[in-house]
Amino acid sequence: MFTACFSIVEPLVDIQASISGNTEVDTNLHHQQVNLDIDMRELSPVNPETELNVFVYQNNRPDNAAHVSEPTSIRGNRISYTNNPALIFPAGNEYRRMDFLSSHYNGLHVQETSVHKYQHHAILMPDYKRSNQVYQYDHDQNGRFIIRCDNCMDADTEADYFIVHFTLISDSLPGGDVHLNGGFLCNALNKKSKMDYNAEKGQYEKSILLKQGNYDYQYLFVPTNGTTGETAPLEGDYFQTQNELSLIHICRCRRRG
Repeated sequence: MFTACFSIVEPLVDIQASISGNTEVDTNLHHQQVNLDIDMRELSPVNPETELNVFVYQNNRPDNAAHVSEPTSIRGNRISYTNNPALIFPAGNEYRRMDFLSSHYNGLHVQETSVHKYQHHAILMPDYKRSNQVYQYDHDQNGRFIIRCDNCMDADTEADYFIVHFTLISDSLPGGDVHLNGGFLCNALNKKSKMDYNAEKGQYEKSILLKQGNYDYQYLFVPTNGTTGETAPLEGDYFQTQNELSLIHICRCRRRG
C-alpha cells in the first residue's frame, strides 16, 4: 500500500513571515524566532482568539511543526503572531548533499559505485558530526530531491535504482536513536529511517534503494519514546541557517460581504 500526505488550500489571506535569531531562548546562537502577519482580506472572523489556527512547518518536517491559535495583536484586518514562544525553532544546519547520476563515475559525496548481482550500489563518503563547528553556508534544497541521470532523455523512466549506503562516524548516542531524514523518506521518522549502529566500526549505517538523482539529507536524533527529531547532537543548530517555512492558516469564519 502507498500512502502520501497532501493539503488542499485556498489563498484567501496574505501571510508575511520573518525570521530572527533574537529569541527568548538565546540571541544569535541556536534558535530562530518566526513572526507572522496575516491580512485577513476576504475573511471576517467573529472571535479570532478561537477561530484561527496557524501551522508552521520547517523544511516540510511534520515532526517539529508548530501550532498557534491566539494572536498576539489584532489591528483591523491584520492579525499578528509576534515573539510567540511556540514559534521558536531550533535553527538546524544546512542539509548535506549527494548525487549519483551515472554508474560510470562517482557523483557528489560518492566514494564508490559498483554492481553486485545485477544491482547498482553507491557507497557514500563517511559523514561526521557537524555540531560545535563553525557555520558554513551551502546552497542546499532544504531536504528536497530531484530525479536525474546523465545521458538519458526521460529521468522518470530511464534513471536506474541504486542501493545507497550511508555511514555516520560517531560514538553510540545513549537515550535514543539516530534517523536519516529528507524528502526522499517523506520526512517520516520510522523504521525505514532508523539507522543501525555498528559497534565494531564505530558508526551508524543505513542502506536505502533510491533512484538516480540529487538528494539532500540530514541526521536527526530522536529520544527514546519521543517523536521529534533533534538537530543539535549531530548537525548542530546555527541561527544563520537558511530554512524554508510552510505556513497553513485555518479559519472557521465567514467571507466578507
